[in-house]
Amino acid sequence: MRRANQHAGITGLAAFLLWAGCGPSWAQAATTPTRFEGAVGFALRQGPAFAGSSESRYGLTPAGFLRYGRITLNGSGGFTTRDADEVERGLAAELARRGTLRLRLGLRIDGGRSASDSPELAGTGGIRRTVRTRWSARWDPNPQWRVTAGVSADLLGRGGGFLGDLAATRVWNLGPGESLALNVGLGAAGKRYMQNWYGVTAAQSLASGLPAFEASAGLRDLHVSAGWRTEFQAWGQPFGASLGAGYTRMLGSAADSPLTRRPGYATASGAMVWRF
Repeated sequence: MRRANQHAGITGLAAFLLWAGCGPSWAQAATTPTRFEGAVGFALRQGPAFAGSSESRYGLTPAGFLRYGRITLNGSGGFTTRDADEVERGLAAELARRGTLRLRLGLRIDGGRSASDSPELAGTGGIRRTVRTRWSARWDPNPQWRVTAGVSADLLGRGGGFLGDLAATRVWNLGPGESLALNVGLGAAGKRYMQNWYGVTAAQSLASGLPAFEASAGLRDLHVSAGWRTEFQAWGQPFGASLGAGYTRMLGSAADSPLTRRPGYATASGAMVWRF
């Protein structure tokens, strides 16, 4: 019965997203023309094996997104539309736009974690994959600045709890189709999420040799990142490319956890896509 209710919840929320993106606009809602666009390419990323790991990994993955009207579908995040609008990770719909304020609702896959992801996780068991909902708001006080805030919850009730985030971004337009952005963000989480990801139970302590640790709700991390993007033509086709680098400092229980070997870590990324 519980599984049936979870599936019904996902189906209902997905239907709502489709209605919100393609159906009648709300009062003073976004008036983005209903048109299709997309991008496909690859992304190269460097970062820790898991948040707090001392082991660094590199990965090359397919990347891209699709947009129809106010609906977007994006597998990895970090992309923009032709109009330089940020594309949120997962399935998302812009519900309303009033002046410089936008409201969005989205679904995204939380891939969880496996003890096989790194030798540093041996004996800790795994964290189940789940589906998260995310409500977010974006405020653009002027073309150079934007402020975003979001709240995310575990839709399947698999112990994921809730996440919160707040970020500010400054954008410099360097030329036609070229920009540089600096972002500063703060993340927080509830007790269930923090215990699931950073706590060590008595059983996990026996299996892994790590000391038992009970995590608490609160701030999770502070991060700073910079990103460069450009649009160009090649072989008569439109392409987009980006480079990014960032630094994250873990906070609170995330930093104090015995699972965390390196509370401060750097990341880097690059991507190239063909637009259609």
